[in-house]
Amino acid sequence: MNLGKPTNKRKKTSQRNTRDEVNARPEPRVPALKPLAYYIRRAIFPTSLLLTASAAFAGPDGGDVVAGSADISRPDVNTTVINQHSTNVAIDWTNFNINYNELVQFNQPSTTAAALNRIYDQNPTQIFGSLRANGQVLLLNPNGVFFSPTARVNVGSLIASSLDLKTQDFMSGKFDFQATTNQEGGLIVNQGMLEAANGGSINLVGGAVRNEGLIYATAGQVNLVAGKKVTMDFDGDGLIQFAVDESVLLNAHNLDAAVSNTGEINAEGGSVLLSGSAAKDVFSNVVNNEGIISASRIENRGGKITLVAGGTSNSLINTGTLNVSGQDGDGGTIKLQSTGTSIVSGESVITAASEDGKGGTVQILGEKVGLLDATAIDASGLTGGGTVLIGGDYQGKNPEIQNASQTIVRSGTTINADATADGDGGKVIIWADEVAGFHGEISAKGNGVSGKGGFVETSGKKYLEASGMVNVSASSGLGGEWLLDPTNLVISLTDFNTTNSGNVFQSTTALPAVSTIAAATLVAALNAGGGITITVDTNAGTDSSEAGTITVSNAIITSTAAGGSTLVLDADSTITINAGISDAGNGMNLVLFTPAGVDLNAAVVTNGGYFTADFGAGFDNTGGSITTG
Repeated sequence: MNLGKPTNKRKKTSQRNTRDEVNARPEPRVPALKPLAYYIRRAIFPTSLLLTASAAFAGPDGGDVVAGSADISRPDVNTTVINQHSTNVAIDWTNFNINYNELVQFNQPSTTAAALNRIYDQNPTQIFGSLRANGQVLLLNPNGVFFSPTARVNVGSLIASSLDLKTQDFMSGKFDFQATTNQEGGLIVNQGMLEAANGGSINLVGGAVRNEGLIYATAGQVNLVAGKKVTMDFDGDGLIQFAVDESVLLNAHNLDAAVSNTGEINAEGGSVLLSGSAAKDVFSNVVNNEGIISASRIENRGGKITLVAGGTSNSLINTGTLNVSGQDGDGGTIKLQSTGTSIVSGESVITAASEDGKGGTVQILGEKVGLLDATAIDASGLTGGGTVLIGGDYQGKNPEIQNASQTIVRSGTTINADATADGDGGKVIIWADEVAGFHGEISAKGNGVSGKGGFVETSGKKYLEASGMVNVSASSGLGGEWLLDPTNLVISLTDFNTTNSGNVFQSTTALPAVSTIAAATLVAALNAGGGITITVDTNAGTDSSEAGTITVSNAIITSTAAGGSTLVLDADSTITINAGISDAGNGMNLVLFTPAGVDLNAAVVTNGGYFTADFGAGFDNTGGSITTG
């Protein structure tokens, strides 16, 4: 059907092609793909120059219904109307460009109706005007889709993709997207405003995807997905699930990232996914968020943001804002995961807090994980702190959570999992199978008359640096616990800060053989409130080739609050105390565990606290003393 001349007549078309005939149609010929600058440059030119030859006619051209039933009309020169009569319809177009003053309207039989628009154009589809629909609209162009800053899309749901989808699969409800033969899939770019109906979705799927504009899907879903082959399915709750089945092999557009957001994505009460998969070293980062992503949890619905970099050794970076704060309920869930390096830096703000319930969950996982600069993570909650997992879970023992080989949390970074009114502090884990560096601040405070302090672990299975600040106190005096879990540890005068400067991730051969923590770091945490426990454990984290010793070489002098505090030294080998341990406050308990021996060469004064030693090969206090009174 040629739409070159406007008409007010409604022309009815039908499914005149059999499925075999549809499948026999040749694939669109795809020219060499062009970089992102091509599309952006076009967007800043005068609108009259933007659509080149296609500006000679108004709106989409060549609408042929190949499956289902619909009629297409042109009530005026600037308007194209598609009246859809079947639940699903497939239409082939010569092009599907919309100029800034034009409107394309889909009138569909229900909000679940879907219209597949396959576009046989040698150029990217260019949307500068308005696209409206009450149901789902699919735009498929192997050369890409570009939504300009003037684009306004209001639909039930949208799928804009440079990957192909077989007509018969679409008609039967199967969504298996795949790049055309010998192509990686075109670029999908949004600089305009895309808005789904309440509960609907906006889905941008291609060889590479960029959002530089605004995307809204209240109580719905926003999915930005890059891959060569992508499957879209629905779970038991009717939510869209994407799986990237084949990675992008070539950076056809000379981009830094396969999936990028520098704009704003808002899915209040819903979910947001940024996911890409590529061969190794094809992109600097497979996923990059510099913008604002919000999916606040409303009445305990939605509230999920996921950033995933798949493929072989691929990385992601977040320097923007991620928000799943709870409204009238608990905080939501944020997950960043890569097969390579996961970096959160700049002035990143990651929020899973709640003003009414418990804090939510934040997971930042990868082969290597870095929290840098002024990164702030907030999983606090009115009635209890949430959970923050950086590089792994408790002692790296959760098979459902990916363990990092190196995890670095640099100074300036803050993590908050407090109960802000009445409840227990949350759980914060900093873990690495090899090297962990913790130099930031963690707070997991309890609140209220019975609220307990939370649990914090900062552990490197082979090597640990911990110069940061930890607060697991509680207003009730029922403090929480801070666990440090390296291999061999010396408590000394100063901290080692090797991992707090220079390259974020360093060769393990350049690091000291023994982990070191300053006595002042432990003292500050023990003095933060009553009932606090610090456990230094060289058992669970011990490398089989190392002894697992603990040595106190600098005095530990505390001034504990009411209720006292407890220091636990739990070694796999000898515990050696060469400097005094004493308290000048309300009493500090000292507990020693080792299957080997204890060498006490200094004075221990607990000031009313208790002293316990459980050892297996002797207790030598020839050069030391113990006073508990």
